[in-house]
Amino acid sequence: MLVWASGFLPWVNPNLTVVSLAFFAGVAVLVIACPCALGLATPTALMVGSAWERSAGFSSAPARRSRHSRTFARSCSIRPARLPRPPAVTDVIPARDMTETGSEVSDRVPSREDQLLRLAASLEQGSEHPVAGAVVAAAQARGLKLILPTDVQAVPGQGIKGKVEGVEVLAGKELLLKECGVDCGVLDKAAAELRKRARTVLYVASGGRPLGVIGVADTVKPDSAQAIADLKALGITRSC
Repeated sequence: MLVWASGFLPWVNPNLTVVSLAFFAGVAVLVIACPCALGLATPTALMVGSAWERSAGFSSAPARRSRHSRTFARSCSIRPARLPRPPAVTDVIPARDMTETGSEVSDRVPSREDQLLRLAASLEQGSEHPVAGAVVAAAQARGLKLILPTDVQAVPGQGIKGKVEGVEVLAGKELLLKECGVDCGVLDKAAAELRKRARTVLYVASGGRPLGVIGVADTVKPDSAQAIADLKALGITRSC
């Protein structure tokens, strides 16, 4: 029977085992009855693989090139190296009309900049965002005493709000302050200058009025140049 069938069925080989013949028969059924199962397999695999690449820290340019199956197949030999650049506070700019007691924090601090940073850092203690960590670290580096906030609420994509010694404090994007009824007009010029210098702008308000803005940016570690040189020596290069 197998010899007879091999005359017109190309996948039938009398010399193969029963298991092999069954496998080939199953593939033939898929190709004939449901070609979409095979036609969708490759693009689906590429889509999932590209998503994994981005989650693993690959840049967007290589991820786009990986839509081509040949490039995607070669990507298994890539040795990724991630060089974190921790954010840090670069600017603390209080509003012009902010007084020495404007932050509503009881302990007097020596300057308006420290006062603004202290208030923002006290609130940001309740956040896990990298910008929040930078603000808290900057306040601690200046030796400022922080206060434990209460009623802390994170607003997705906008910032955080809560109370510091019973006074409502807001820290985040301009939109967050506006939605809470705070007029940010006095901070427009300072915020625009920070954006020109590629800073992330953190607006801070307390008691319904704006207190100032804080600029945050990625920093370059002192040993970054040596680290890059070491990677090049290992044959690890960047391609775009």
